[in-house]
Amino acid sequence: MEHHHPESEPETRPAATLEDVSTLKRWLFVIAAVSLLGILTLLVHSGADQKKPIPVKETKVRKERKGGAMQGTVNGHKWVDLGLPSGTRWATCNVGAEKPEESGEYYAWGETEPKEEYIDINSLTHRKDTTWLINNGIIGKDGKLTKEHDIATIEWGEPWRMPTDEEFEELIVECDWKFTDYQGTMGYLVTGPNSEKIFIVAAAFKQGSTAEYTNDYGDYWSSTVVPDLIGAACSLGYSSKSYGRRRYARFAGRSIRPVMD
Repeated sequence: MEHHHPESEPETRPAATLEDVSTLKRWLFVIAAVSLLGILTLLVHSGADQKKPIPVKETKVRKERKGGAMQGTVNGHKWVDLGLPSGTRWATCNVGAEKPEESGEYYAWGETEPKEEYIDINSLTHRKDTTWLINNGIIGKDGKLTKEHDIATIEWGEPWRMPTDEEFEELIVECDWKFTDYQGTMGYLVTGPNSEKIFIVAAAFKQGSTAEYTNDYGDYWSSTVVPDLIGAACSLGYSSKSYGRRRYARFAGRSIRPVMD
């Protein structure tokens, strides 16, 4: 016997109304607006990224001077351009010397006359803090000696001056140093980036009345005070084995190597 299943009636759906069409149009408009907003946002961000500055590696820019001379004379004193980034020119001799191999005079920091004896009780600036130094015209607010207490300016005239601690650092970092004999005197032959040279004599220093460690050691005052150490100033110290920036008591007698811009 055959079994007959009644056929299912086809499913019918109600016809779309005008209200349904209107709703669909609204949704399509929203979807399109959102997509457009996303594209615009992407473009804006892409443009912003393109406008970001590209990091540039910091480089030292050398100050150029007219003429480009590597050596010269100002106020009767010779200078050498070592090719340093700052453009600083270094004297070929110490204050009080006529030749590079001569020691010259020794000075306590901030003082304007050489002495027979260099001790703390006859020092102008020993154990004086920066406030006292500023109020008494020894240094300016920049922590550097004023012209009235810069022995390089006093002895050689402007534009000569004592080097700063930063200029000693530049001399150390940018130049080649070789301890050697020059005209029978030991010291460092300092060669700049442009191959020009100066000789820094091992003139020692004076603490008391005698120069100690002559021909093996040397020390130059900078114009820079040490703000956090009462009684000290920055200097360049060196021996046959090493060289570098130092902090020393201001009462000792040390050499002066002038510079100019």
